Order: sequence, then C-alpha cells, then structure tokens
Amino acid sequence: MTTTTGTVDLGAGDIPVMTIEVGAITGNSTTGFSATYETTLLHAIDHPLNNMEDQLAVNFGVTINDGQLDSLTTQFSVIVEDDRPTLAEGTVSVPVEPVNSNVMIVLDTSGSMNDSSGVAKPGGGTYTRLQVAKQAINKLLDGYDDLGDVKVQLITFAGTADRNPGPIDNRWLTVSEAKSIVGGLSANGSTDYDAALASAKLGFSETGKLGNATNYSYFLTDGEPNQGGGITGSEIADWTNWLDTQSIKSYALGLGTNVNISKIDPIAYNGITQVDDNALAKIVSNLNQLDSILQGTLPPAISKNLMKGDLSTSDSGYGADGGALYDITIDQTVYQYDRINNDMLVNNVPVDIATYDPATFEFTVETALNGVLTVNVITGDYTYQAASTPASYQEVIAFTVQDNDGDLVSSSQTLDVYPKGDGITLLGTENADTLIGRALADDVISGAGGDDIIQGRSGNDTLTGGTGNDLFVWRADDKGSVANPDFDIITDLTSGDKIVLRDLLVGETIGNLDSMKEFVNWDSVTGILHISSNGGYTDGVYDGSKTDLNIQLDSYTSSNVDDLINNYII
Repeated sequence: MTTTTGTVDLGAGDIPVMTIEVGAITGNSTTGFSATYETTLLHAIDHPLNNMEDQLAVNFGVTINDGQLDSLTTQFSVIVEDDRPTLAEGTVSVPVEPVNSNVMIVLDTSGSMNDSSGVAKPGGGTYTRLQVAKQAINKLLDGYDDLGDVKVQLITFAGTADRNPGPIDNRWLTVSEAKSIVGGLSANGSTDYDAALASAKLGFSETGKLGNATNYSYFLTDGEPNQGGGITGSEIADWTNWLDTQSIKSYALGLGTNVNISKIDPIAYNGITQVDDNALAKIVSNLNQLDSILQGTLPPAISKNLMKGDLSTSDSGYGADGGALYDITIDQTVYQYDRINNDMLVNNVPVDIATYDPATFEFTVETALNGVLTVNVITGDYTYQAASTPASYQEVIAFTVQDNDGDLVSSSQTLDVYPKGDGITLLGTENADTLIGRALADDVISGAGGDDIIQGRSGNDTLTGGTGNDLFVWRADDKGSVANPDFDIITDLTSGDKIVLRDLLVGETIGNLDSMKEFVNWDSVTGILHISSNGGYTDGVYDGSKTDLNIQLDSYTSSNVDDLINNYII
C-alpha cells in the first residue's frame, strides 16, 4: 500500500491536511487496472463558500508504471463536504434555591497595600490596593448573602495576624458586622504568611459558624512573605490536611505584579473534593478585574453548554471541523475572542470590564442584572451564578461560533432565573404552540387550540392539550426520584394525542409490549400511569421503590394497558 500526504504551507512549515492510502493494483492491460484507496482528512480545509455546507472536489493525478518503460495516467477526485456548527436555541431554566456558606477572609494589611492599585477613582487619582480589596470583598460577601445564610470569619495580617480586628470578639460574624470591620481597616507593617494561616486555623474553630453549610476561604495578598518564610515543606501538608479535615475550599489571590504564584499556590487547595486545584490560585495583575474574579468564585446556579442549551441529548456542536467561540453579546456589549492571540476583545482592545484567563480559556463577566457568567471559549461550557431572586428575571446570551474552516453560526440562549419551586402558568393560542414549563417547579400549562407540544419538565405539573392532536413530552430530566417521584396530570388525553416518553426511558423499545411493561404500569382504578424510567418493573407489576414519575390521566378510561402502550405512548 502506498500513502500520499498532502500539505499546506501556513508560514511556519508544512501542515499535513490529507492522506490517501492506495492499495494494491489489480488487473491487466486488457481488462483495465484498478486499486482501492482510503482518504483521511487531517485538517480543516478552506471551502469556496463559508457558512454553507458545500462540497469541495480535491483532484489528484495518478501515474501507474510497470517498472519498465510503460505507464498509464488517470485522475480521481475526493469530495470533501463542509460541516457547519449546529447550535441549540431556546430557554434554559435556572431554578435558584438557598445556599448556606461559611466564608473566611484572610487579608493582607501590610504597608504595601497602601500603594496605588492602578484603578482610577471617578474624581481623579487612583484607589490603593487595600481600598480595591475592601470593595471587592464586601461585594463578595453580599454575593454569598444573596445566595442564602452566611457567616464570616475575618483574618488580617501584616507582621502579625488578628482575628476580627476591632471591638467585636473572635466569633463568626454576620455579613453586616464583617463589612463594618472591613470598612475600617488600614495598612501598615510587613508580610507574614505563617502568622496568617495559624490565625485562620484558630478563627475557623471559633463559635458561631453555620452547620450544614459549605466552607470557603479567601487569602489575598499583594506581596511575598518577608517575615516567617512562607508556607514550605511540611507546612504545606499540614495546611492541606487541615483543609481536608474541615472541608474547606481555599482560594489564594495575588494582588498586582509583586507576587509569584509559586508563593500562594500551596495555600490554594480544595478540601471539599480533596484535590489540589491549581485554578484556585490566581495572580490578579489588573486590579480592575478583582471584583469580577471574586464574583466568579460564587457557587454557580447552573452548568450548561452554549451549543446544547437545555438539551441533555443533542447533536449540537462544532461538527467535524472543530472550532471556538467567535463572539458573545451580554447587555448589548459584544466580546470577541481573538483566536490568534488567545484573548477577549471589546472594540478590538483587551477587555477591562470583564476577565479572561488564557490558561483555562475562561471568560467571566458580571451582567447588568448582577448575575455572573463564566464561559469556556473552546468547549462552550458555561456556569451562571444568579443574583438574589426575590422575583424572576431573564438573561439573554447571544453568541456566534466559528469552526476551523471559517463557518460562522449564531444563536442565543435565554436564561430563565426564578426561585426554586416558583411555577408558571402558560396558555397557548389557537395555533400550534410549543409550551415548556420550568424545571423543579409546579406549572400549569394549557395548549388551547392547534397541535401543541407541551413539556412540563420536572416538578408536579398540570397539563391540558385542548383541541388538536397534542404531544405531551417528558425528557431525561423531567422526573423526580424513587424517593420523591414527580406527580403530573394530563387533564384531557384524547384520541390523536401522544405521551412522548422515548427521551425519558432508558433502554426501552417503544411499541414492544414486553419491553414497555418494564417501564410503565397502568392503574385503571386510580387513573395513574406509573413510570420507572430505568425499567424496574417486572411484567408490568407496579413497584413503588422503582417509580420516579406518576402521570394522572383524568380522561382516559380504558383498563387495557396494551391499548395505552400501542396507541398513546411514543
């Protein structure tokens, strides 16, 4: 077999783009010669029409020689079909429930914290590093306060360390008490990491912290230790073992350019997962970004993917060509990803109102509605931390992705943010509507006229199709648990309507009675269709310990489960 590799010159050497493996030649001069070949595309190629899935013919010439003087030539073409990105579009549910936290702040108050931060004051001049840190810390505490109950332990350090400096004793503080102390801090003295961590251990054991809460620690300094030697050797193991024991997620941030990350990295460690996560240590060289970086550490309300949206199963993605985010629009501001320089730009200059980490490809921005969005510009994965939600609100994320041969595709996702359990009432029109409720909420949805698609999602929903042939849809996450099954109601299942379970059931064969009876049980006395999404029933016999969804069918009267499976469930 002969292998031919095609290359393209990109200015820094040849890059292989395609290989063609030609098999043995068979035949003779009378019947003709033939050979099989296999083509492998190694790199995206330029198509004449971007943004269309066109086909490009790549032509090759072949010469066959008998090893002496005679040869034959021919040509063949390899057809390369463009593969554009495919994006999901729609609404993503963001149910928010209270999150309780114990937050420990370990703040450097050495003399250098009086130096300029480079962050401009509105009336002229610049803030000091301590002033910027105080503002960002107070906003961080407000963020935790928005999420649920929170208690605060405050450690300040210079040449020595102090717990809750001021008239308040060493107990855990309320957010308002902690913010009051932070507001009165001043800077003076040297820098001793050892004293800071020793005081942190003592402070964490003080009375008043919350039970059944998640523990966080934030270490902020603008300089390397010039007293005490820093955390080295066995001190590192002692610190991480203590974080493991107390189940604390510890962040370490260097403020400005006078801190080597190697000095603070041993302090950063995830004692909740017991993983040495290097992403928890960060040098904030531009202190304009300190606030958004700290906001980005708040526990996310959701983790999703821009390309897949709220679909747990989706063909969405960049396609075979691969790709990355091209731009993203938040609050009418367009942020563009510079793939050549691995940076985020606004109006062709690096962003200063948001943050971008080139090492992790993560872009973080605080929205006008006080949510925090963090997006991986390569994978499209994102987290969203909701603002305090006394009432529901929506965020719109518009974005464009570009694959590696230049195709651009745009889409948007709307984040529907609401307190967990806050259901909605949806009423359709006389036309064909798609009506989708909220996850983890009790919704009331009515399709009215037309052939409607109705999805209540998780929670206990009441669904009415109205006139027309309607689809009542359950997807993979649209159920409860065997400990707490969801209970939904279809008020008017009639001939022509369908109950769509194919995306909910795992391993079923729709239409096969024997298979489906492992997943469904029909109780004609109570009018309840019991569902075991993992196929836990034996011969259709109900088992409450295997049931994670119940659907009451108010208008269905047949006692025959076979009729239900054959005519209504798809």
